[in-house]
Amino acid sequence: MTYCRISLGLLALALALVLPGQAGASDTLDSYCSPSGDYCTSVTVNGGRVNLRIATFSFRGRYKLCVRGPANKRCHNYGLHSDGDLWVGKVDWAGNFPSGQHGVYHVTWHKFGSRLGPTLSWNEVP
Repeated sequence: MTYCRISLGLLALALALVLPGQAGASDTLDSYCSPSGDYCTSVTVNGGRVNLRIATFSFRGRYKLCVRGPANKRCHNYGLHSDGDLWVGKVDWAGNFPSGQHGVYHVTWHKFGSRLGPTLSWNEVP
């Protein structure tokens, strides 16, 4: 039964990354799913807007999101919201972090005082 729950959870998280729930096409620039399947993180672009997403079925509440760009690093706290069986956090990068500089940007998600998974990256060309 646990195997079935984890398999269904992995399927739901994979679909959450592929189908971000927005009209229009979305491209995944970088993504990661934990080996246990508890959570997935992704950097997607939709309509020219970069979105930073986390989807999980195993934890709730607030998380910290940090973005390091060519000139600075900023962190903000956000809350996960329920989306069916998943808890999801989606942040519009340009609307919440300094942007507009050409270069590589790196993003990390943090929960329980630790980083969740590896750093994800994308290249911004203004």
